[in-house]
Amino acid sequence: MSAKQTLKHIKVETLTPTDIPAVAALERQCFSSPWDEKLYAAALRQPYFRLWGLKFSDGLAGYVSIYHLGAEVEIINIAVAPALRRQGVGARLLAHVRAEAVASGAERIILEVRRGNAAAIALYTAQGFKAAGVR
Repeated sequence: MSAKQTLKHIKVETLTPTDIPAVAALERQCFSSPWDEKLYAAALRQPYFRLWGLKFSDGLAGYVSIYHLGAEVEIINIAVAPALRRQGVGARLLAHVRAEAVASGAERIILEVRRGNAAAIALYTAQGFKAAGVR
């Protein structure tokens, strides 16, 4: 069974403090300036921070973190295990964010992405995101 077929049977779930070590490990694999475990622990104590992930029995496939502030949801980070990229993990996580935003009455979802991150830009574009500006 391929990872893509397996993903259909895994639900996006709320991650908890017990998941922080796995999130931080994936963060280190994916980002040049990763959040550490202390930052995630502090963020999870905030009522407007959310952390969702897709977990296989042997580890974390990917996660997304957001701040939900009233009518706006801001995607802070989205990370996918390198071996599972381009297999639908990121799309599933973004679909979950979108569904949660709609259910909560949020009016927009925003995120920032580096200009040179072609893979992320392709994912966001495929999911209906549009560039609103350049910093």
